[in-house]
Amino acid sequence: ELASIWIESAAEAVQRAANEEGLALREFACTLLAAVVSDEHALFVQIGDGAIVFLASGEDDWCIASWPQHGEYLNTTRFLTEPASREAFEFTLAALPVYEVAVFTDGIEGLVLHYATQTVHSPFFDGMFPAVRASETPGFNEALSQQLASYLSSPAITERADDDITLLMASRMKVPPSKALVPIVP
Repeated sequence: ELASIWIESAAEAVQRAANEEGLALREFACTLLAAVVSDEHALFVQIGDGAIVFLASGEDDWCIASWPQHGEYLNTTRFLTEPASREAFEFTLAALPVYEVAVFTDGIEGLVLHYATQTVHSPFFDGMFPAVRASETPGFNEALSQQLASYLSSPAITERADDDITLLMASRMKVPPSKALVPIVP
């Protein structure tokens, strides 16, 4: 019920922004991906494509909170601005400690998800998170964000991406326990 209230508040904010700009609501169509993480639980909410993956206590691999919501046709999805979508959002509760979370838009889905098995391509995130863990500054890190933006806009990524590319990463630990005993070989 609380997640429904949050979603309605977000939809109302988008409607206000459209009204303030004097534009149709469809001009502000957007998906919604949200993660709320406490010491012992994590809550994930999703409307539309893109996805949230996480590394949790007792898990050896990355988990996906919910599979991207694609529409009936290629490059279609659900949007926060559609009332029916707000009633059919994905809600996942992980009742265990979550150490790391990555939220990404649909542009990199094909690079980081295995569609046939509906699993996460863990090596991508295993390779990305050491830099996040090594950050000395909690919260937003400008230098690291610029490096990530450069990487995501490189031909190695853009030639294989098919839409917008956004990736947010957060880590609570220097080394997650399930990966701590795995030697990293250069």
